[in-house]
Amino acid sequence: MLWFNLLPFDMANIISISASGWLLVFLLHFSLSGAYILSYPAIQAVSPSLAILLIVRSYMPDGLAYTELRSHFTVEDLLEARINDLKDALLVTESDGYLRLAPRGFFLIRFTGFLRKLLGLSAGKG
Repeated sequence: MLWFNLLPFDMANIISISASGWLLVFLLHFSLSGAYILSYPAIQAVSPSLAILLIVRSYMPDGLAYTELRSHFTVEDLLEARINDLKDALLVTESDGYLRLAPRGFFLIRFTGFLRKLLGLSAGKG
């Protein structure tokens, strides 16, 4: 059996990882990296859900009417910033007033669809 030693030679008998163990290490790394990549946009961008929570909190304990909540958001808040993010990331292109998928955007959609199928999620759910 092939063994890979993580520590210097004098500690090699304490911790060693087999080839199948390395596969599990890479699977863990891939999983954590994928989770980070998929969740990063939600962290770096303004989250409408979080913004709603913060607005409602500022009106506690009385609460906030739904119609009043809508007045706190504009199209720019919810749509324009996301479109600019997509253009900056080269996921879409804009020409003649139309947005079109760029090759990177097409790949991202295909990859995300693959991950959703792998996780057993149906379209539009989860």
